[in-house]
Amino acid sequence: MSQQLPTTNKAYVYEKTGNPEDVLFLRDDLPIPPLSSSQVLVEVKASGFNPISYKAMTLFPSFLGKKPCVPENDVSGVVVGSGSSAEFKPGDEVLGMVPAKTMIKKGFGTLGKYAIVECSEIVKKPSNLSWEQAACLPLTGMTAMQALKMAGVQKGHRVFINGASGGVGVMGVQIAKDMVGQEGYVAASCSAANEQLVLSIGADDVLDYRKADLATQLAEKYPVEQGKGFDVLFDTIYVQNLYEKSPSYLKPSGTYVTVGGGSTDGGFLGLMKIGGNMFMNMMLPTFFGGTPRKFTFVSMKPTKEALLNITHLAEQGKIKPIIDSSHDFGAVLDAYKRIMSGRAVGKVILRSEN
Repeated sequence: MSQQLPTTNKAYVYEKTGNPEDVLFLRDDLPIPPLSSSQVLVEVKASGFNPISYKAMTLFPSFLGKKPCVPENDVSGVVVGSGSSAEFKPGDEVLGMVPAKTMIKKGFGTLGKYAIVECSEIVKKPSNLSWEQAACLPLTGMTAMQALKMAGVQKGHRVFINGASGGVGVMGVQIAKDMVGQEGYVAASCSAANEQLVLSIGADDVLDYRKADLATQLAEKYPVEQGKGFDVLFDTIYVQNLYEKSPSYLKPSGTYVTVGGGSTDGGFLGLMKIGGNMFMNMMLPTFFGGTPRKFTFVSMKPTKEALLNITHLAEQGKIKPIIDSSHDFGAVLDAYKRIMSGRAVGKVILRSEN
């Protein structure tokens, strides 16, 4: 018996570059394309907000990508339709994501009643997670895990995480703590207001980045020459100054790894400049003035294995999803205002009408 699938979606879309309050609008007649053999149609219960989505909306030229575009990536919900070779069936409760590349190229994300997702990019939702908690995990969890693994974090390592109270940061602290074990050490930075939260999720020490220049604080408290330096500096934001001054607090064999795009105040050209700086960080030899520490930029690539690993850690209670705020479907602009403020602690979530 063939599946009777919905043919239209109620979803938020944008058709041109701009701020959400200017370009985002709701459609209730958005056509749902036929599913491929490896795709499922998910009735959305909750969506998670990510910087990459609002940057695509506000900075990328309109000709880049398909329009109209449904933004956002993280999703939790119930499968209502599946392709011919899909491993999931209607009724399965799942969590997963629509990668930014797919969102931009094909125009469908997760801010709607339904979302089309590849089977390789979803897993079954653990029963101990709410819909909102489940939507916290995919993008930020996999980003943090891949960055820390690429930097070579091992048992006993000393790790510093900049931006520890943000979406990627709260995952990074918890995953790093699990990776380094009891013999390792995880320090982090955030504002004083979020210090207790970051300590509660596993950080051994917290520096208030507002108190004084963070690089100076690190050099004074964790000098390499006294054996207190770090094996890995995970910068979830990307602060050029932290990399340039890292020889004072990052071991010679250590790695600076970032996933952030830095400040977007300079618009699209500003992003291009940041990209140029990162390229020079990776390629400029030390004898030409390059910083004598390894620089790594990680662009997260979603994999089934990584998503399963993150989900298992949450199921076992080793990582706890941190929700900054949860918004009704009609309050999407409030949700964007919150994540774009740069002050969100953990994830911003939109609850579906379903």
